[in-house]
Amino acid sequence: MTLREKLVTTRLLEFGLMLSGYFLYSIRWGGENQQILMSLGWLQILTAIYAFLRYSAPTRGITALVIVFGFMGVAQIFYPFAIENANIPGESSQYIEAAVRLYVYLFFVCLHALTVRRQDAQPFVSTFLHLSRLSILIAVGCMLLYWATGIPLLLNFYFSQGIIRPQAFLSEPSAFAPLVGCLLISGWLNNSRKDVAIALAGIAFALSPITILGGIGAFVLYAFLYKTRGALVKGAVIVSCLVAFISVNMMDCTSLVVSESAIDRTLGRVSCGVQVIYDGNLRYALEGIFYNDRLESAIKSVEFLRDTNSVAIGMGLNSSSIFMPELYGEVRENSLWLSTLLFYGVFGVVVFALMCMIGMARMSRATDTIAVIFVAFLVCSTINSAGGFYGYSILLWCITFALSPACRRRRYVLAQNGDRQPNVETASTT
Repeated sequence: MTLREKLVTTRLLEFGLMLSGYFLYSIRWGGENQQILMSLGWLQILTAIYAFLRYSAPTRGITALVIVFGFMGVAQIFYPFAIENANIPGESSQYIEAAVRLYVYLFFVCLHALTVRRQDAQPFVSTFLHLSRLSILIAVGCMLLYWATGIPLLLNFYFSQGIIRPQAFLSEPSAFAPLVGCLLISGWLNNSRKDVAIALAGIAFALSPITILGGIGAFVLYAFLYKTRGALVKGAVIVSCLVAFISVNMMDCTSLVVSESAIDRTLGRVSCGVQVIYDGNLRYALEGIFYNDRLESAIKSVEFLRDTNSVAIGMGLNSSSIFMPELYGEVRENSLWLSTLLFYGVFGVVVFALMCMIGMARMSRATDTIAVIFVAFLVCSTINSAGGFYGYSILLWCITFALSPACRRRRYVLAQNGDRQPNVETASTT
């Protein structure tokens, strides 16, 4: 094995450990509460420290990271006063501990992204795709095992409304959504029928509305951003999305959602989940039959910010992990955008949106394939919270990479005589 091959193998193992928080979230057996939560954030932090010591990171990137997290740290000092004035549940020490815990974790996730060089982007994506294939195949195998023997291994019985669904080692069945999206995009880009088949198997076995919407939505957004050219093609994509949206809204979801067929019930959950957003009468008609927890969490989050006069700046990093359980029980914010709104208010949401848009632009100019993962988690973290910040951190990792010097396209390369010559790869793609 050559030195280069050893380095690639080492990085592949490192990338696998860095993704372990999402792909090895829990081990579940039997009923609802029979599971072990792995909580591998500490392993990800150790992996990031190793990568930084082994490969270092660009000075400009480190400087920018320190400035951003320094600003977050200084801002966090003032939030305990806002929490006390708002008179919400929890002690200041609880909020400080929760903020420090997430602050440290996110810092090292972003630090790891800065250690990734341009030539490491493809191995990172390959590692993610391999883990995605493995997770879906494990899910299919566990479902077949249950049908054959009745052994409930790595299955989900919670929030399933009578539908038993596989989840492999993920947090829940909807966590397959970004995996499905990435495999659909990869199968399309690489003409891989295997990846498309595995992705469709993930959709079929997960029986999750979020997996359907998130997976297909990621594929459509990637095609729209990076693979369509011309107003006519983009218009056709938009029209197709509108037709699909209208079709979903024309379904009689009230009968589908109580159907004995697992497929019909899943379609009903998709349709009802969309329709109750704007149809208040339907929401009340479905009371006791169907519950859109994502809509409920959005309503509760906005009401909380309005009642505490914290719409502009929020309540501080990870604050919702303290007051949401106390105020609303099992209702949690089911979106990274909602979490950002609760943490840093409208100001934080605007800043995060700008980071996402700049990341999209830089990805479209780059020749790496991180955009596949970036788009999938951007879509899925908007409508889902599966895996919590173990999932959100993958999107933040991609954004950090997109904003790092490694993602900058070079227009010139140095020839052997030291003269600058046009980058052939760049010249052929710009």
